[in-house]
Amino acid sequence: MSFDYYNEIASDYREFSRRKETYIEKIDEIVCFEVNKLSKAPSILDVGAGDGERGLRIAKYLQAKRCFLVEPSENLYQMCVNRNGSENSLKATAEDLDKSEIGQFDGILCLWNVLGHVDSSEGRIKSLVNLKEKLNSNGRIFIDVNNRHNAQSYGFFEVLKRKVVDTLFFDVSRGDAHFTIKYNEKEFEMKGHLFIPREIESHFQKAGLTVERRFSINYESGKVSTSPYLGQLFYILKRLT
Repeated sequence: MSFDYYNEIASDYREFSRRKETYIEKIDEIVCFEVNKLSKAPSILDVGAGDGERGLRIAKYLQAKRCFLVEPSENLYQMCVNRNGSENSLKATAEDLDKSEIGQFDGILCLWNVLGHVDSSEGRIKSLVNLKEKLNSNGRIFIDVNNRHNAQSYGFFEVLKRKVVDTLFFDVSRGDAHFTIKYNEKEFEMKGHLFIPREIESHFQKAGLTVERRFSINYESGKVSTSPYLGQLFYILKRLT
């Protein structure tokens, strides 16, 4: 994918994040609670770290012994370096993570639909395999993705139609979204992927990961549900083996 848009908005990234602050804070609360059960001084890897502020905030709360930031956008990566040092920052995508020897971690963050920016199912599975390989044997991966069956966002009748069609005639391309964003008088052609639960969970299995817990989190209110239809999909994952 093109990172031109993310390079453009880098200086305003914090402001963009604040628009979904309630949603982000709820996920961060769950992450901190779960990682704290694993280790009192965990190591944290944030893949798709943006400007680095979120991962470092979580790491600080957890009193992490190490926090490593991975971000593919040049301008956002430089902000990660400014905050966390070049020795603990890497300019790379999740798909390319296997090319770097950065060690293994207790908690891996892959948040705010990072996986939806990967172009293909094969690339998403490869990304998940790479995350698994960077995970300690007792560690956990935390990942949220856009939910195509989110009735809170798209309406119950629309999601019912999607559910029927996806059950009978599943086509991964239905989850591909193409749109234009205008920012600073420039237009950016964007694309992303919206998942259905069985699609993303199949990816996890193929990558050698298993779902420990699944939540739906309302994108506006941050309300947490266990129904797969009431928000964005948020997963806690661990190794199958």
